[in-house]
Amino acid sequence: MSLRSHFQLFDATTFHPHKIVFVKKFIMLNIRHLDNMSFLALGLVILSAAHGTVAFEAPKSNECTIVVQESLRFDNVHDVSFECILDPRDAGGDENMIVPIRVSDAQKLVLQTKFENGELLSQSSTLMLDQEMQISNEGVFIPVTMDNFDIGKGGSNNGRNLSITEGDKPFLVVKVTDSQGRKRNESTDQISDDIFGTDGDQMTLKSQMNDCSFGKFKITAGGVGNEHEASPGVIEVTIDKSLVGNSRSAIRQAVTIKVQSLLGHSLPGPYAHVMYVLEGCYTDCGWAAYAIVNSWLSVYQGQYYKMVGVQMHGKFFQ
Repeated sequence: MSLRSHFQLFDATTFHPHKIVFVKKFIMLNIRHLDNMSFLALGLVILSAAHGTVAFEAPKSNECTIVVQESLRFDNVHDVSFECILDPRDAGGDENMIVPIRVSDAQKLVLQTKFENGELLSQSSTLMLDQEMQISNEGVFIPVTMDNFDIGKGGSNNGRNLSITEGDKPFLVVKVTDSQGRKRNESTDQISDDIFGTDGDQMTLKSQMNDCSFGKFKITAGGVGNEHEASPGVIEVTIDKSLVGNSRSAIRQAVTIKVQSLLGHSLPGPYAHVMYVLEGCYTDCGWAAYAIVNSWLSVYQGQYYKMVGVQMHGKFFQ
C-alpha cells in the first residue's frame, strides 16, 4: 500500500482529536508497509488534521532537556510520561516550552527503564536530536522505527530550588481563566487561604510542609515583590486557548507564556515552586493533578488544588 493510499483513508476536514486512538491502532497495523520517513510523514499529516495547522520542522538545536511528568490519577495507575524542554530556537523564541516526546510503546519502555534505574534524570538528562526527528508545538516526533536514540547527561536543573530542604520557599499560585471564560469560582483571597492559610485556614500545604519538616521547610505566599499578586501568593492570567479540545501541554504552555509575559522573566524566577490552577479537565482527564519531577511546576484541575492530600503528594516534591 502506498503512502498516498494511506492518506486517502482519512478525510482531514472531518478528523476529530477523539479519533486519535483509532488512528494509532491503524498505524500500528500497517507499519510494515512504510519506511522510516514515510511513517513519520503519515503521523505528522494525521496530527495536523487532528489539531489544525501545525508547523513541523527539523531540529535547529542539538538537544532538548528531558522532563518526566507524573500524574496523580483517580484509578491509581502509575502514569508517567516523557517530555522535553525545547531550546528557544526550536520553540519560536519561547522559554520553557515543554512538549511531549512522541514515541511508540516500545520506545517509551526504554525511556521508563532508564528513568527507573537512574540513567535518565528528569530536568537534567537530554535527548540528542536527530534530523530524522520532527518538532512542533505538539511534540518531538521520533520515528517509530528508530531503535536507538541518545540520552545525554545534561547539567542545569532550570531553577530547581526544592532540593534544598530548609529555609523560606516562596510559592506562586496562578489562577487560570481560559479563552471561553472558564475559571475556578473561588476568589484569589480564598485560593490564597486554601494553600497558604492567609485567612486562618489551619490545614494547608504551608502548614503541613512546615509540620513535616519540623519547621525547616517554610513555604511563603509569594513575598518577592511581585506587584501583580491579586492576593498573597496568587496571580491571575487569561490564556488564549480553551480547556476543551486542547492537550495538557498546549494548555500548560499557554499559561507559562502568559505568566512569563506578565512577570517579565522566565519561570521559575525567584520562586521555589509554581502551581497552575485550572477550572477543570475536559481532554485527556482522569487526573487530579500532575507535576514535572525535579522541577518547579505542578498543575491542578478543579477543586483538587485545595486538597492537602493532593498538594502534599510525594511525587510533586521529589
